Amino acid sequence: MRIIVTGSNGYLGSNICKYLENNYNLIKPSRAELYDKNYWQSLTNQKSLIIHTAAVTGWRRSEEYDSNLSMLSILMDYCSASGSSILFFSSIHDKGNSAY
Repeated sequence: MRIIVTGSNGYLGSNICKYLENNYNLIKPSRAELYDKNYWQSLTNQKSLIIHTAAVTGWRRSEEYDSNLSMLSILMDYCSASGSSILFFSSIHDKGNSAY
């Protein structure tokens, strides 16, 4: 089974990848690929499970919201086109320095 892990460099995504990497074909899109509709169209040849842990965080709430909503919209379009499924995870913790 092909599993696409968004946010694979973050806290949740990196730990999920460690757990799954020996048993599954993992795809870890870069930040730029997350927003690239052509990238997602190139993957529609096969159903996937998306484990979505990526998020834009910071201090500009409206920009974060728009960016995260855009990313999720692209992922949902991919799921619709490919018959894939998505698991959505969320956390306020990040891997680096955090105000939380």
